Amino acid sequence: MWSYPYKYVLAASMLATAGDLVFTGDPEGNSFALDARTGDKLWSFQTDAGHRGSAISYSVNGRQYVATPTGWQGADFRKYGCGVVSRCIFSTGLDFGGVRVAGGIEVTRTLFMLAVGVLASAQNLPEVLKQGEKVFSETCATGYCHGVRGTPAGAPRLVGRGFDQAFINNTVTRGVTGTAMSGFAASLSPSDLIAVIAYVASLNGIANPNLAAAGGAPASPEVALSPDASRGRQLFSDAARGFARCSTCHQINGIGISVATPMAQIPVSVPALRALATPQVSTADAGSETMPALVLSKTSRNVILYDLTTPPPVLRTLEPTSVNLAEGSAWRHASVIGSYNDEELGSILIYLRDVEKR
Repeated sequence: MWSYPYKYVLAASMLATAGDLVFTGDPEGNSFALDARTGDKLWSFQTDAGHRGSAISYSVNGRQYVATPTGWQGADFRKYGCGVVSRCIFSTGLDFGGVRVAGGIEVTRTLFMLAVGVLASAQNLPEVLKQGEKVFSETCATGYCHGVRGTPAGAPRLVGRGFDQAFINNTVTRGVTGTAMSGFAASLSPSDLIAVIAYVASLNGIANPNLAAAGGAPASPEVALSPDASRGRQLFSDAARGFARCSTCHQINGIGISVATPMAQIPVSVPALRALATPQVSTADAGSETMPALVLSKTSRNVILYDLTTPPPVLRTLEPTSVNLAEGSAWRHASVIGSYNDEELGSILIYLRDVEKR
């Protein structure tokens, strides 16, 4: 008999396999495998979202996979002021899912004016950042939400994401409408709001955050989408389509997964969307496998790529000596958007153009 001590109560159940492995996950987002005979940790992967569900094991073409849902979608964490993530991580190198942060509090111009007014007597930057770290630790870094110093936990990591201050300001103050990320403008004092925005900015490499802009940029509420654009937004992340939805590979306004790089230009028509050029997709030969691949990095230690053979994309890490890459692929964008008809794709294009204008 063995035991495995842990600092948190593990909300996720355990999966035992015939190969003497036990899989589970923790509230900080770590998915890990233990030796069923000894209790030794054999493997671990950070999923960027806390675990409370049950892992499963299944086989495709003779290859065994382990999948585990992660995130806290459905639990009411808004009172704690934390982001909530709905995410899926497949432990054999497969990492995908939809980040969904919920809540959103509409902030009035009066409050923003108040926040800006407080800046006149604000502390110097080191004091503001210290205050922001304290507010973040007490309000956001709860283990079930973000981790300490912006590391991942129940919600995704914030440190080193490359966010600009305008995005941070808008998200912290107003939240993200239609998701579980609450805005803090109504729950934090103006000075705490400014401080935490500055602190999150510092986590993203902004050495001298603009305190005069913190808390005050998004003064007006979001402009309502047109009926066609609203329908396009719903279709973009339509859960009923499973992995055949656009948000499986694309991220718009915080919805979806950014597997693909952002479109440099919105296609002018539905036929152009179906025929979208994908020069970044190459062909990878790995042993007996040949696959369309979207290469993320290639170093002397490993090659990291998305295998696009079937939706959803599979994130794989391969040894450089085990894979050969060639430019070009028979993979086509039209092959993964077949669940949409022309009218639906037209609404999605209207939504994309609407977002581009804002």
